[in-house]
Amino acid sequence: MKNVSDSELRIVGWKYGKEDTRFKDCMGSVQLESDDGLVKVSVSGFTDKERLLDWDARVGKVVTLEYEGLIKDKSRKDVHSLYLPQNLEMRPDRSDTDTLKDLKKR
Repeated sequence: MKNVSDSELRIVGWKYGKEDTRFKDCMGSVQLESDDGLVKVSVSGFTDKERLLDWDARVGKVVTLEYEGLIKDKSRKDVHSLYLPQNLEMRPDRSDTDTLKDLKKR
């Protein structure tokens, strides 16, 4: 049984897919961050329909996602990331995100 937790993070940007893939002209990944700036994660694995949404309009919005663990970012020593993030869900009812302190308690 997997230990899956939920987290609320903010969309801070998105990137096009890699040039040599069928996603080169649409969203390839979404960048999320906690409001304290100490948790940053890039999420991919979207359906074709989701990739075509207006992601510019979603920047700044809060989402919930599932993850299996909190990990240290290898390239940024002062930042954490989430292990196996998935299942992004928009949260129009939320205006704040989890912080690193919140996630460490889970």
